Amino acid sequence: MTMRRAMTVVAACAMIAACSKAPDSHDDAAVSGDTGPDLGGRSAAGIAFSYAYSLVMPGDDIADVQETHAAACERLGPDRCRITGLHYTVAPSGGVDADLSMTVAASVARTFGRQGVLAAQKAGAVLGGVTIGGTEVATQARADTQAATEAITERARVQADLRRRQTPEARAELRRRDTELAAQARTARADAATARDSIANTPVSFDYRSGRGVGLANRVREAGDAAAASTAATLAAVLWVIATLGPPLVVLLALVVVWRRWGQAAWRRVAGPGAPHTPPADPPVW
Repeated sequence: MTMRRAMTVVAACAMIAACSKAPDSHDDAAVSGDTGPDLGGRSAAGIAFSYAYSLVMPGDDIADVQETHAAACERLGPDRCRITGLHYTVAPSGGVDADLSMTVAASVARTFGRQGVLAAQKAGAVLGGVTIGGTEVATQARADTQAATEAITERARVQADLRRRQTPEARAELRRRDTELAAQARTARADAATARDSIANTPVSFDYRSGRGVGLANRVREAGDAAAASTAATLAAVLWVIATLGPPLVVLLALVVVWRRWGQAAWRRVAGPGAPHTPPADPPVW
C-alpha cells in the first residue's frame, strides 16, 4: 500500500514538472519568432555563415538605431567585431535608406544579430526579413591544405634534383618546375587561410528602411504618406517653375505696358507723322 502511494506521488510530481516546463518552451519560441529564425544553437562545424537583417522603422529613428548597432560592435572590440561598411541616404521625398555591415566572431555572431534586432524593436522597428546563409568550406580548406603539402613535397624533390649534376636543358626545366610549385603552394596556403577565416569570422549586416511596418493598416498609412509626398513634390515643382519664369515674364509684361502707354506716342513725336497711304494703281487694261 505504501509502495503504491509513493509511486502515485512520484508520477504526480513528474506531471507537475512537465506542465511547469511547457510555458518556458513556448516563451522561447515566441522570442525566436520576434527576432526571426534561429539555428537553435546547433553545431555547424566547418560552415561559413552570414546573417542579414532587414528592419523597417520611422525614418527619424534610423540614425539612432544604426549608431546603437555600431556602438555594440565597438564594445566587442576589434578582435571580435569590425565595422566594414556604413551607408545612410535621405531621399528628396524624405525617405531614409541605410545599412551597416560588420564582421563578427563566429562564436558570438548569432547572439549579436538577435540582440541587435531586439534593440531595434525596442526603438520601434519592425523586423522585415532575415537571411541566414551558409557555405561548407571545411572540406575545401582541407583540400587546399593537402594541395599545399603536396606542392611543398614535390618541390623538395625538384630542389634535390637541382643539387645534382644536370644538363643545361634539364636544369632549366627543373627551375621552371620549382617556380611553378612554389606558386601553387602559396596559392593553396592562401586559399586555406581564407577558408578558415570565413569560418572564424561571420558577416553580419543590418538594412534599415523608413516605413510604418507591416500589415494592411500600415500599408494604408504608407499610401497616404506617399500621396502627401507626391502632392508636396508637385507643389514644389510648380513653385520652382513660377520662381524661374516669373521674373522674366513680369519684366516682359512691364515693357509691353510701357510701350503701349508711352512708347508709341514718343516714337510718333520723334519720327513725325507718317505719309498718307496711297493704294496701288490698277493695272492698264489692254
